[in-house]
Amino acid sequence: MRNTKPRFILVGANLAIDFANTVVDLGGHPAGALRTWPDFVAFLKSTRSVEEPWITRNSRESAAAFASTLKLRDCIRAILAALASGEKVPHKPVEFVNRVLALHAGCPKLVQGRKGWELTHVRQCTDAARILFPIAEAAARIVTGGAKAGVRKCGNFACVLCRHRR
Repeated sequence: MRNTKPRFILVGANLAIDFANTVVDLGGHPAGALRTWPDFVAFLKSTRSVEEPWITRNSRESAAAFASTLKLRDCIRAILAALASGEKVPHKPVEFVNRVLALHAGCPKLVQGRKGWELTHVRQCTDAARILFPIAEAAARIVTGGAKAGVRKCGNFACVLCRHRR
């Protein structure tokens, strides 16, 4: 049996907070725990936020999705910083979260099932970035919670996340 250390710091009890914390690795290096699309897929698997992440074989598409992934992380960090300091949540990061949420949009559609016609929901999105939806949704729930969301900075100055914020 191999003893493997977890790759990510999962202490936020919220997917968006844990995602925001991927700016450092467990060694405390601020280069970012997410360096590649496979790193992001590993993060999703470690959080069990998606059952089978949809990963494109088209490297250009996954590169674009990874750029969106990092932008979403930056936006969530800006939102969390504002909430933790009691400031107003900035509009630009919220607008990007809304764009990611829109990737999940779809429409109802009738499909032939085993027992007849069934009404199902079909997503319009075929973009690799659609797997960002659970994170954006978790961030949206924090934003709607406002001050009651309880977002705060860690008080442990020895914490690798706190050292990175200085």
